Amino acid sequence: MPTFLLPLIIIPICAIVMMSCSMFAYRLIKRQRKLNRSITLVKLKNRKVHFFIFLGVIAGMTIYVFIQMLFATGSEVSILTRIFAASRTVVNISLGALIFALLSVAFLLVVLIYYKSAVVDKGIYTSSGYLEWYHVHDYIIDEEKGIVILTSNKETFSTIAGTTTPLKVSKDDISKLKYILGKNKNKFSAINY
Repeated sequence: MPTFLLPLIIIPICAIVMMSCSMFAYRLIKRQRKLNRSITLVKLKNRKVHFFIFLGVIAGMTIYVFIQMLFATGSEVSILTRIFAASRTVVNISLGALIFALLSVAFLLVVLIYYKSAVVDKGIYTSSGYLEWYHVHDYIIDEEKGIVILTSNKETFSTIAGTTTPLKVSKDDISKLKYILGKNKNKFSAINY
């Protein structure tokens, strides 16, 4: 295989991953700034254990790739050198691009870990997006567990499309949340979007 094929495959893929993660993280940070300027009516919490697990996996992979770059006899370096007939410099450039892609994914996960969800006067901020009141078509509240699930799907809960992840709410705020959601659900349902 030609030497230039390795960076030609890896660098564009890593660039797409970096741009996608950066754009999504930028939107989340921008949304979080709007939430911080809004008056919070009810605080909501996401379960973030899976983000920590993914962050640990990404950190492990980043360290592994970095160690592979340091040693000329590393298993990945020798495999890539053998398959693509590439020099160590070309392999290290490709692995460096992979490290930057992994770091951008790690940055996105850190943003998701610190992201807060809440109900404000104009809608609901969740990690999956901002739902204005005309997006909220139905909701389910489990009062015992203190969990709320919202859907923006007109077919309500018949599909998982448009359904948020379970959001935790304080048991003291459940009655307030029920009142706010009951008052605002399908608020602008007459408007066709």
